[in-house]
Order: sequence, then structure tokens, then C-alpha cells
Amino acid sequence: MLFDSLSEYYYSTAEYRQFSTQVESPSANKLGQNFELRVTAAVAVGGASLNGGTGSIGGSVLGVVFLAIVYNAFAMSGLSTYWQDVVSGVMVLAAVLLAQVAARESRARRAAGRGNQPTTEPA
Repeated sequence: MLFDSLSEYYYSTAEYRQFSTQVESPSANKLGQNFELRVTAAVAVGGASLNGGTGSIGGSVLGVVFLAIVYNAFAMSGLSTYWQDVVSGVMVLAAVLLAQVAARESRARRAAGRGNQPTTEPA
């Protein structure tokens, strides 16, 4: 009950702040635009499966920190945001490919482990 009340309070506060920024500034409605790729990249780099079911909060936080360092390096070097999005896409692809390779190896190990167990046949 307390958690629900707190979450509703924070949600209403965030909505109020978002509305107030949109009223004050004509470009505020673009706040967070094209942010989905960065969030997906941070979670994928953090080790969460894009299919669902696996991952941790700590891994996601580490993915966010890692990508923040990468984006900060890009900003300091003066590269455009286009290249930041390209790097985000490449990181998502690499994370998905590594997850697929790890899943394939895990299935192969499980299959090999089942084949080595002795079978018990009635005499």
C-alpha cells in the first residue's frame, strides 16, 4: 500500500514537471526523443536477454555506466550524435550475437552432459 502511494506520488510529480517544461519551452517536447536505442543498448550490454527472463539490475546499471562513459568520450571528442547512435546499434548487435553464441554453447553442453550419463536397463 505504501509502495503504491509513493509510486503514484512520484509519477504525478514527474508528469507535472514534464508538463511544465513543455509549456515553458517550445523544444521541450523533444525531450527523450530517440532515447529508446540507448536504453536498449545499455540493458543489452548489461547482460539482460532481449527475449526476457534473464538479467539483473546490477548488470543494467553497469551497462548504463559503461555507455555513459562511451557517450561522454564521444561528446568530449566532438563527434556527432549520429555516430553515437551507430555505436549504440553495433553494441546491441554485438550483445545479441554474444547472447546467442552463449545460449548455443550452453545447449550443446547440456546435450553432451545427458549423453554421458549411464543408462540403467533392466536385466
